Amino acid sequence: MESTERKMNEPWANIGITGESQFIQLLFEPHSKSLVAQFYRSIGDHHGVKSFYLRAMGDVRYQRLTEMGDSLSYEDAVLSPNGPFVFVNILQARKERDKHFGYDWCAIRKIRLPEKEVVGEIRDGQLPGAANGQRAWISALQGVSEDGKTVYCVIGTPGTPTENSTKIRYYLAALDFDGKSFKPLTELTHGAL
Repeated sequence: MESTERKMNEPWANIGITGESQFIQLLFEPHSKSLVAQFYRSIGDHHGVKSFYLRAMGDVRYQRLTEMGDSLSYEDAVLSPNGPFVFVNILQARKERDKHFGYDWCAIRKIRLPEKEVVGEIRDGQLPGAANGQRAWISALQGVSEDGKTVYCVIGTPGTPTENSTKIRYYLAALDFDGKSFKPLTELTHGAL
């Protein structure tokens, strides 16, 4: 009975993936000949966190690429075309009064594969903000330039405060990863289009 129950609760345990409830996507990184798999796990209150796992093509089992926990969610990833690197966008789950409330942008990391070595990171507060001095954040990753130095992403910035709220502006932007700066390419409407 226990073996059958475990198979139902952890369908990927035999390939090294445990504690996850839903498969999201599979990426192939050709420079390191690695597979990068993304999974989702519920943390309650209709919220969840995403994780990445890694395996070499010749291996059968995956290894965890990102930390395990209930607070960091590895939302999306893009591969570098010029080397064995993956960029991951990280959000932090927020709690208020022991209930999950939403997410805040935490960081973007550049990870060398298959070593799983973090070779660069931009954290919340390290990006220049909007003209009014407020912080900017990365909403989603879109791609990487041919030379691997620019990450194309959706960046949010607070606009000018109005009487009751602040309008958020979203841009498709070119992020100079090493310089920790970005250049808006075009403003997006409705946060994504």
